[in-house]
Amino acid sequence: MAFLDSLINLLSSIESDKIAVHDERCVVMRNRNVECLRCVRACTSGALVLADGELSVHPERCIGCGTCAAACPTSAIEVRTPDDAELTRALKRSIVSTKGHPVIACEKAVAATRAQLGEKRAVAGWRGALGLATKDAPALDEDALCTVPCLGRVDESLIAAMAAYRSIDGTLVCHRCEGCEHEPGGCQALDVLESAESLLAAFGSDFAVEFTDTMPERLIVDAAVLEERVHRAEKQSHAAADAAAAAGEAANPARRAFLAGARDASTSLAADVAADTLGLADDEPAPEPVAPRYRKVNAKGTLSRFVPTRRTLLYNYLNRLGEPAADAVKNRVIGRVLIDTDACTSCRMCAVFCPTGALDKAEDGDFWGLVHRPAACVQCRSCESLCPAHAITVDDTVPMRQFMGREAVLISMERPTWQANKPDSMYNKIHSILGEDLEMCMF
Repeated sequence: MAFLDSLINLLSSIESDKIAVHDERCVVMRNRNVECLRCVRACTSGALVLADGELSVHPERCIGCGTCAAACPTSAIEVRTPDDAELTRALKRSIVSTKGHPVIACEKAVAATRAQLGEKRAVAGWRGALGLATKDAPALDEDALCTVPCLGRVDESLIAAMAAYRSIDGTLVCHRCEGCEHEPGGCQALDVLESAESLLAAFGSDFAVEFTDTMPERLIVDAAVLEERVHRAEKQSHAAADAAAAAGEAANPARRAFLAGARDASTSLAADVAADTLGLADDEPAPEPVAPRYRKVNAKGTLSRFVPTRRTLLYNYLNRLGEPAADAVKNRVIGRVLIDTDACTSCRMCAVFCPTGALDKAEDGDFWGLVHRPAACVQCRSCESLCPAHAITVDDTVPMRQFMGREAVLISMERPTWQANKPDSMYNKIHSILGEDLEMCMF
């Protein structure tokens, strides 16, 4: 109980303006026998620490990097700064600004590049003493960047988005993970990249992403170019304010505040307009269901279910690439469940606790057992952990028809019957008396 209490405290205390927590989606909160601490292992800031079997929580250390959210298979943790939609908009601006060569960089890589360029801008004489630089001094075009606290924030859907939005190639810039306190995030980013490349290859895409510690030269521009861009944006903002004033709209104080804010937003707005022109409109994933009030078991004898929105987006992006080119795909985020029916005791607890409904109870005439939909499986492995007979394994290689949701798997089981002098005799006898109501009374 102590460990579960620690996890409850973790989920309640880490909630902040940076992180949103949905404890009803957490597989450990749903069943204490599930072995999943991916968020703890992925934490880059020491906000979540597991040492000698003891879990400690330090919410004040959380930097909102989002690595734990990318690691969580069920989206029990979601990032607010930036959220997935804001990150996608930043990626689109990078695609437009770089003409199809988007760059995602960690904050440390950006800071290191700024420092390097700052040294190059230093000049001797009176200009240097005044902090002035030559007109052709190099500067980093940060408007063309998609910046994240740590590359551990990146998941497969973001890389698939690069390919789906017709990018030529992509770059992930990481500032030397070795020795960095965010090293777990960099290691996770490499796993994500390998998984994404496998997914893209399965759809016949040759889109390539480079993982590097060097900022691409195309993002290094003359400082004068950036100054001219800012000057042009200010002129456009002033012109819009003057036009509004002439029309009498500036009399409203709220309107004046809006126009003042428009100056800062003009560059971002221009990129968004360009993105729309190029067909990079926001994708509309399936509406995220409203989280139900937490309840242990519903009328169907299962816990509440939720399919992460980023999984829907991933499918949307892959569908943009065309028809699959492979018979199977190996990846990190979608899996299939294999059940040893000889070892299985037909308790169907895997379906009760499945967070997405990838495993569900099925009964039709003489058929009694499970239906498995790999397209909904997120490789949380809760079924694998909680199976009392150890009859379940989760495979990361999925046949393409199952991956695309065109094929489900029916798993036939024998209805449990009571047998005396067996380890599960009590359960089976009660099951023979109460039938399907057993799951309703056990939890």
